[in-house]
Amino acid sequence: MKLAFWTVTKGAGNIAREYKEKLKEHLKDYEIDVFTLKKYDVENTIQIEDFTTNINEKFSQYDGHIFIMASGIVIRKIASLIGTKDKDPAVLLIDEGKHFVISLLSGHLGGANELTYSLANILKLVPVITTSSDVTGKIAVDTISQKINAELEDLKSAKDITSLIVNGQKVNILLPKNVKVSDKNSADGFILVSNKKI
Repeated sequence: MKLAFWTVTKGAGNIAREYKEKLKEHLKDYEIDVFTLKKYDVENTIQIEDFTTNINEKFSQYDGHIFIMASGIVIRKIASLIGTKDKDPAVLLIDEGKHFVISLLSGHLGGANELTYSLANILKLVPVITTSSDVTGKIAVDTISQKINAELEDLKSAKDITSLIVNGQKVNILLPKNVKVSDKNSADGFILVSNKKI
């Protein structure tokens, strides 16, 4: 996995550099870059002149972005870069006070929620997850598809079925004919699992 830390203050740059070193001890297969503003001269980082230009150029080149700055800055800077939940990278925020790590974008398919929990554990931060399925202890359809290494053909239907799940409605999983399911008529929605193109 390829991650980028982004900072716009000297203090945040130093924190990102420190966090990179801690993460390298635990996430050995990860490639981690730290972007800081050149005017702050934070050693052992990629020093850039302009934050906006660089995030525009590099947004799709990383699996995850970790911003140590205000959420408002991040939202404004990445708004035009956001595509679809099945393509966008994970986006996380960490406050400069080193208290919280927040999953902001691509929680399930982009892996932001899982990355948030990992970083919280390693860096001793409080994870903040806001996806309804996660905070209510239920599973989302996109999470199911990830866990069984399947593709989602219809993101809207996946969202609709996840809504049924988080609202306590019954959902059946339709399996191949050789797998028997009892009482399949009492569900409000269905998940079809197949190795065939429909």
